[in-house]
Amino acid sequence: MLPPTPPLGLPTDRAPQLSELLEVLDGGRVLDAARAIEAARTPTREGSLAAHHRLAVPGLTTTPLAYQAAAVARERGIVTFDRLERALLPPAPPWVHPEIGPDVYRTALRGDRLHAHDLWPLAQDCPAGDYQLGSAPKRFTDGLVRALVGFGWWGELSEWDVMHMARLSEAVAALHRYWLSELGRLHDDSPTIDLSRPDAHQAAEYLELEEQARDPQVRLARLTDAKARAIADNGLQTLRYEAYAYGYGMAHGVLVEPEPPSLAFGEATEYAKIHHRRLTGPAFERWLSHCLRADVDYATSPQAFDARAAAAVVALLTPLSPSDDVAAARADMVLRDLGQRLCHLAALREQASDGLEPQLTAIADGLAAVRGGHDDPDGVLAEVLERLAREVDQPADGPGAKELLALGYSPMTDPAREPNLAKASRAEALVRRAWAYHPVVGATLEGLKPLAARVVDGARTERLTEELRTHADPAAREAIIDYFAEAWIGWLDFLGYHWGPPDGRGNLEPRWQYRLSRRALPPKAERSRFVITLNPYLQKLPLPFSARWVAQLLDEPRGKVQPLRPRNATAVEYAYVGPGRRGPVFLPLTPELRGLTLKLKLPRRLDALIAERDLSAERVARAIEDELVLCFHKPEHEAPEWMHQQTDIIDLAGVQEQALEPEIDYWSQQRQVEAYERFADRSSLYRASSAELVDRAGVAGAQRIMDLGCGTGLTTAAALAQLGEEGVVIGGDPSKLMLERAKARIDDPRARFIIGGAMELGVAAARDGRPFDTALCNSALWLARDIKREAGRVRNALRDGGLFAFSTPAAFLGHNDHLMTPEFQVFAKAIADVRAAMGHDPEAVPLASDPALGDVDHMREVLNICAFDQVDFQLWSYDWPASEYIDWLSMPVVREGMVPPDARDQSERFIAMLRERLDPDLPLVNRWYMVVARASL
Repeated sequence: MLPPTPPLGLPTDRAPQLSELLEVLDGGRVLDAARAIEAARTPTREGSLAAHHRLAVPGLTTTPLAYQAAAVARERGIVTFDRLERALLPPAPPWVHPEIGPDVYRTALRGDRLHAHDLWPLAQDCPAGDYQLGSAPKRFTDGLVRALVGFGWWGELSEWDVMHMARLSEAVAALHRYWLSELGRLHDDSPTIDLSRPDAHQAAEYLELEEQARDPQVRLARLTDAKARAIADNGLQTLRYEAYAYGYGMAHGVLVEPEPPSLAFGEATEYAKIHHRRLTGPAFERWLSHCLRADVDYATSPQAFDARAAAAVVALLTPLSPSDDVAAARADMVLRDLGQRLCHLAALREQASDGLEPQLTAIADGLAAVRGGHDDPDGVLAEVLERLAREVDQPADGPGAKELLALGYSPMTDPAREPNLAKASRAEALVRRAWAYHPVVGATLEGLKPLAARVVDGARTERLTEELRTHADPAAREAIIDYFAEAWIGWLDFLGYHWGPPDGRGNLEPRWQYRLSRRALPPKAERSRFVITLNPYLQKLPLPFSARWVAQLLDEPRGKVQPLRPRNATAVEYAYVGPGRRGPVFLPLTPELRGLTLKLKLPRRLDALIAERDLSAERVARAIEDELVLCFHKPEHEAPEWMHQQTDIIDLAGVQEQALEPEIDYWSQQRQVEAYERFADRSSLYRASSAELVDRAGVAGAQRIMDLGCGTGLTTAAALAQLGEEGVVIGGDPSKLMLERAKARIDDPRARFIIGGAMELGVAAARDGRPFDTALCNSALWLARDIKREAGRVRNALRDGGLFAFSTPAAFLGHNDHLMTPEFQVFAKAIADVRAAMGHDPEAVPLASDPALGDVDHMREVLNICAFDQVDFQLWSYDWPASEYIDWLSMPVVREGMVPPDARDQSERFIAMLRERLDPDLPLVNRWYMVVARASL
């Protein structure tokens, strides 16, 4: 123990009692100690704490006395275990109190939180600190302080004794948690905050105070104001009361119960019942005799425990010079921890008195060597760990070596010296935690086991996905994992932000719709009174990996995941992501789910939804279980029936999108029409695509052809070339200027042109009394923002069995592989560089995807809704040099979309700068989808 400082006036010939210490200790002395500790802080000393505790969590040691707790713990070799990765052994049957029952002792990982009774995982006799990543930072030093105080043990130890020790230990921890650790953070103008249970508003204020306190000058200033003195005095007064309660209770057998507003430590009564039988059993006594030193590692009388508590308070207030090497102290702590766990394991095997004796002797010998001044304590510890990993068996139906060595912290001063078998146990515990957090994280880590070994050696953080991302980059550079796996892990970390913080409640409390909605499908007889809707707490995010591959990964059984081989998406894919009621939700949008989500753009009555032919009750039940949808008992609030029809939903979405995104009518401007004609004359793109489309549609003979968005007549001309003398082409376009060019280009009695789109062409067919055999639309369908309505009008103008053939850039339907080639990356970089040189956001305008079309599956569904079947999508490639691509970009409708709206007057300069930066012969490829759909019979 560190001796108390002489200025306190305490006796030096014996260990002072807590009451003696508190008679001379006041708030002024506490503040003097805090200022001295703050003044002694240096980056080097803080670095030594980070290296020892290996936690990279903001706020653990911000204030001077929080820093001091971590520094004293380092001197004693104490680290904290993480509850999420420590194998928490169950109680031996004789330890269970008859009035408590076995449920209190059960533990389980759910999400990123350990679900357990507050007092069973907690053991004040544990040599390590008790902490859980994701908990409040104050809980870190809370566990360290409990470990500093330790425990007492003597003959005939009663529940009364255990209760009083637990109460006093908790009082010292509370002194530090609620008062001492706040010095330097709170100040005169701080709001009054209930530090035990701050509400959301207070929590935000507290975070602001924490941020301010990271400045050392701010901390020092706050140690001088009146509030700091009041905080220190109040904390000491509470501890004085508890010291009196301990002394009086142990001496006179009278329980002193605190009255408000004093803190209540009633949990100590339950702690005594839960732990007394363990503390007085043969396994615990065996640990004491083999691994611990009486009056050094534990107190042997009530008075000695009182003195331990006083010594802990003195240590927390006494500036110290940190040791350069604490390997011996750390090894001592780890070996004591292993000894306790080994005796626990023997008790579980009904061998509490003599089980695993050779291994326990090896631990005791290791302790003797470390305490005797061995020059390589890490080496001693490594030998013991290696032996335990080899010799402790692993039964099929109970804990063994894997659980024993899953300590929840890194045991070695030098992680590289930890035996592989021991490290594998900790890595396996990390994988177990990952599975509990979410199957996609668990399967990822199980498929990348070399990465798990790296994570458990590094500085740990609150967010598991962030840790994986931190270690994935160097692992990829060293070829331990491939770069596809690194990209996948980076995306998982992105998911982590959308899942929200691991708040330990399954993210349920603040979200009322979870609390009101049903967790399972209601009985059939009641479904007419329920409404189902998409989960409003989820977001639809782009998924850069194959949804089918992700779904397969999620189906992998735990323990049988193959090495991870991520597959990129070949089209734009999506996933629903967000906080669920039980934990994170991640649902790749497979074709099955996409069909359901399209039907739920607005709430639906449950019975009506299940009655649809392509849905089943089982599918809806699974969606409720997966939390993709929520089910409410509120039929009277259902939206009007007409809004549930899928066609009307898409109509409404198109109208809203058009209203939100007003566009310039470029195609009615002379400059755009002239630019288009110049490009079409120089480039063969539109002539080639027209010929391809006409060929795929099988245009021939006496067919009647609709050319939707005919423009200047290139596709009309291609169709006429394949028709016989009786064939007819009617071209329609909303632009009068474009039609004038078409009429000038085509002098053929089989062709005529009208102003308008599919509706006007349908009217023309009705007037003629003959529907169209084929509808063509080359590179124009996406210009109709209401795609569904336009496709429906095309269907109305076609005969049953007629064909609708249209083309669209493949990127508009999510096929982007041609944008991933090295040549295109050069082109894209040039665009970004020009934007940056012009002072624009390099990522301001994407080069792919059109929201009006979505992806192939969505487009297919739209066509099916509009009564088209046998829909075929085929890719078509057009090779062109960069110069031709830039010619296409030069059209006003394109180039002015390449710059921000307020910089359209700079678009010509943008094109000129792009030409200067690129080799005109840079080979590029342009991919299109040629789509042919049959009008349903």
